[in-house]
Amino acid sequence: MCKKRCGQPCAPCAEPCAWQCLHQSCSKLCHEPCDRPPCTRPCLKMLGCGHTCIGLCGDKCPNKCRVCDHDEVTEIFFGSEDHPEAYFIQLEDCSHIVSASHIAWPR
Repeated sequence: MCKKRCGQPCAPCAEPCAWQCLHQSCSKLCHEPCDRPPCTRPCLKMLGCGHTCIGLCGDKCPNKCRVCDHDEVTEIFFGSEDHPEAYFIQLEDCSHIVSASHIAWPR
């Protein structure tokens, strides 16, 4: 955590990158561009409602459930949202949930 005043440059973080999942991890330092690609495997976490997360491993779980919020989650925008094995990400800025099958993953 930088203790300088707003607008003053801080030293780059020298801690190891914490972005990891069960399948892969980043080998860079916190301030360096991450070398871990996004994981495309399903999240195995259980939600508070007792159902499985609809997100991807290593990402923040979306705040919707495939069972409890069925109508919202399966509303068709791109064509595959109603597939029983569709997985989703929740956008941080607007909280919209989009199907992960339509994300252009970096290569």
